[in-house]
Amino acid sequence: MKPAVLVFDADDTLWMNEWQYSKAFSEFYAYLYQTFGPYMPNFRALQTRFEEIDRMLFPVWGVRRGRVSEAMLETYHELRDYFKRGVSAGKRFPKADVVLWSPESAEKQTGIEARIAQIGDRPFQYKHLRWLRFAQITLDELKQRGHTLCVLTSYDGTVWPKKAVYLEAMDYFHHSLAIPAKKTAEDFIKVSGWGSHEPGTKFYAIGNGESDITPALEISDDWHGIYLPHGSTSAYFINEKSDDPYMPPSMNHPRVLTLDSIRQLRLINFDAFHYCEEKGVKGGFCRTCHH
Repeated sequence: MKPAVLVFDADDTLWMNEWQYSKAFSEFYAYLYQTFGPYMPNFRALQTRFEEIDRMLFPVWGVRRGRVSEAMLETYHELRDYFKRGVSAGKRFPKADVVLWSPESAEKQTGIEARIAQIGDRPFQYKHLRWLRFAQITLDELKQRGHTLCVLTSYDGTVWPKKAVYLEAMDYFHHSLAIPAKKTAEDFIKVSGWGSHEPGTKFYAIGNGESDITPALEISDDWHGIYLPHGSTSAYFINEKSDDPYMPPSMNHPRVLTLDSIRQLRLINFDAFHYCEEKGVKGGFCRTCHH
């Protein structure tokens, strides 16, 4: 089989990171309700408004470190005006009243803002990340077979080098590129060296979200996708609903394969765009793999 060029996503494809965002969001909401109690609006309204603010910040911030904290702080500042209406309606909560209306209010507010900013920074604590089981051995096998391995990640460009060093990610990849927003066809072209490989070389975008794959498919019919679905909490990345309440559905595209595990990549005939279920079973290979 002819070697292929494989462009991997990083977060939630090679290691799980989404849980850090979900944990930060839930901690933010819990902190607000614990601190301000009956002054707070209903959760669904709060979550909707936070996601609106977060989306509005995306054009400027992208996925850079600081956007989540800023969205949380803007939501909190907006809530303070809402709390004033609560007082007019007769609401009382001694714990919150000390924070909002006492002579120590300014100092208390500074402490709350610092806590919220800290919560919003939790998704970038990369030392809590662990490689997915079988991810490293699979990458090592693919590299040994002669495939060119690249990593293209939507991530903060200043944090990524430190994260890559900590996880020893570059032991497995020939090329790396971190971008601050959604991926584009130009990003895939840049990281893969598209145009510099032998004619007929197959290229693959491999990731857990549709946005990790669809831009690459626009480049050429020589580009394919391998989808390892895992939903995102971010309001910026839309997840379609499936029969499984916790997982997005398979991608419906003739040049995309949907797999359950990164370990299944060892059964892919990249040259033929074929997943061989017989490979490795009693040493067997299907007719496609024989050719």
